[in-house]
Amino acid sequence: MENFVKISGTVTSSNYSIPLGCEIWLNDTCILDLDHVKEETKWEYSIDDEVEREHTLKLVLKNKQPEHTKIDEQGNIVSDACIEIKDMLIDEINLNYEL
Repeated sequence: MENFVKISGTVTSSNYSIPLGCEIWLNDTCILDLDHVKEETKWEYSIDDEVEREHTLKLVLKNKQPEHTKIDEQGNIVSDACIEIKDMLIDEINLNYEL
């Protein structure tokens, strides 16, 4: 009998007109690769849980440029373009925070 653990979430952007992208990797497998997050995007991946092992989850922000961050004269960030990973679930357990 095969056992699987589902990992899922949603990727959004603070400004869809700016071409920010992202990758989500689980171990050595790219499970999501977006060059431009143009809309809220749901993703899901199943992990074979038959063999017990540690897993590595890696989030990569792509195409971020210095001009995407606006800074005032005092050095404070006024606005910034960013990617959000939200509603992340592992085995249907909500992590209850945004990355």
